[in-house]
Amino acid sequence: HILGGKMHYTKKDKLSITLAYVLIFNGMQILISFIYLLFFSYKNGLFSGEEIHESTRIKLQETINVQMFEYRSLIILLSAFIALVFLFYVLKSKLKHDYESFKVQGMLKKVFVGSAVLIIVNLGASYLFYYFTNSVPINQQIIEENVASSPYIALVTIILLVPILEELFFRKVVLEFLSRWGNISGLIGSTLIFALLHVTSGDLLSVSLYIIFGLILGFIYIKSDRNVIVPIGVHILSNLASVIIMMW
Repeated sequence: HILGGKMHYTKKDKLSITLAYVLIFNGMQILISFIYLLFFSYKNGLFSGEEIHESTRIKLQETINVQMFEYRSLIILLSAFIALVFLFYVLKSKLKHDYESFKVQGMLKKVFVGSAVLIIVNLGASYLFYYFTNSVPINQQIIEENVASSPYIALVTIILLVPILEELFFRKVVLEFLSRWGNISGLIGSTLIFALLHVTSGDLLSVSLYIIFGLILGFIYIKSDRNVIVPIGVHILSNLASVIIMMW
């Protein structure tokens, strides 16, 4: 329900949204990987009960690692697509409201200005991160590997699907839910969750980068009459610029 520009969720909405992002997007990646491992193990006789020579076991493990690396981008794409379909269904009335209230002239300006700010901040923060750590965030390394192994699938996921999915969840759902205690609570709470869920393999230093991104995207959302189309556009253009710079 939409009252005074803010959204109010039923218990069914909250449950569906949580299932969509946590269980579908993240859980599907684990489930698909697990099913593949079972199929691979069965196909190669690992469940036969016969003793397998150590060199054969090592070779099979290397094959699994290579194939999981090759299929990682496809797994993420499928998981993101399924989660998006579910989120669109749950949030259809809210998204219809945002579409109908989207003012092209004024809001497109916010998209381009916001994108420029986020891109500049991204470049500056990434430079500082590299300067002090002599490395890039692990999450960025994974993105680069995905683009190198499956460029078309990875680009569709990174530039289009993930920005839409993340803005619907972190801004349209989490920020709105926490805003019942005020906009500051919504902005800070959604930003911290956004940052922590981007941490990979204990890469805690990168939290600072995602806190900055989350604050900017959340601020843009609030200042755009809580219309999620604006931060989605900003996020897409920012990711597009990041990929172009990365490939260059």
